[in-house]
Amino acid sequence: MFGRKKKTSVIKVEVASDLKIEEGKLVEIKDEMILARLNQAVPEIARALGAGAKAVAAVQGPAYKCVLPVGATKVATGAMKGLQTGETLLGAASLSFSVAALIVGQKFMADISKRLAKLDGDLRAVSDFQNNEYKSRVEALILRVTGVISYRSEVTKNDAVRQRALMSLDNAESECMQLLGQATETINAYTQTRVSDFDRYCAVVRELAKWLDYQNKLVAVLYHISELKYALNFGAVSRDYCASSFRVCLANVAKSQKSLKKWHSDEIGKLDIDTSALKRRRRGADAVLHFLPALFKKECKYRKLSEETACMIETQRACDLTDYKPLGRSFDDDVEIFVKDGKVYYLESAQEE
Repeated sequence: MFGRKKKTSVIKVEVASDLKIEEGKLVEIKDEMILARLNQAVPEIARALGAGAKAVAAVQGPAYKCVLPVGATKVATGAMKGLQTGETLLGAASLSFSVAALIVGQKFMADISKRLAKLDGDLRAVSDFQNNEYKSRVEALILRVTGVISYRSEVTKNDAVRQRALMSLDNAESECMQLLGQATETINAYTQTRVSDFDRYCAVVRELAKWLDYQNKLVAVLYHISELKYALNFGAVSRDYCASSFRVCLANVAKSQKSLKKWHSDEIGKLDIDTSALKRRRRGADAVLHFLPALFKKECKYRKLSEETACMIETQRACDLTDYKPLGRSFDDDVEIFVKDGKVYYLESAQEE
């Protein structure tokens, strides 16, 4: 399960005469450094680019394909029509990483950068003056992780920069775990409280909504940090190793959210709240005042429950962690390269869609 698949050391190149791939699944490779290394690894790619440029005026130019096994070391004699092919050493000593790993790694970082930007935007839209310092720390954490991969070409081009980026991610991971631990402990403290009345219950529900939002966002950040560590190691270490801290924290969060659901069930039963009917039983002096009317009209036993409150309660009762699957393809997977009309593409895997 944890072993790496044995890969062939040969890069096969061929004419893709019948290219039937949805355009949306082909991702153009624009990074000059990757293109340069790709041309160095597979000289036939450069020849295919030249052939494609000449065919731009045609209705449909020829398409060429090669499969880059991770760790490939040479190009085999291929069948690229109209092109000279042969065996060419990849030159692993002069290339820091395999071209396939660079392509996968850069796609990882681009996708994660977009997801973190969305998380940051969602967080900034939250108004939480009481926890302003905590919110600022979470915002700073997201910006720090995003900053690590802002210059993806530099990170992949320079090994020293890559190592510093990995160290920065380790520090960000520690900070994220501390912030997540604080959110989880705060939620646990609230769920150990036994409220005495509906107003107190509503106040706790409102606070829980804020901390659950922080908790879920921080779990997502921690997940993306683990995926980034995997990406920046270019498959040198396993995905499981990179996600070890994430899995521990995820288990703690799952336990916390399970307790939260039980707390809500207990309090809802005690306070006789019906979220589906948007009502709650009158209690205390209010129940005494409506005792006689309730004898003739059953509805008088209850007070209206606002939709907003009902929604918050049901959202918290139904809280479930996202199924955090691997974000993109594995570094153990082959990468399919296509050259068409003077441009270079790689085929997006199902996991990356």
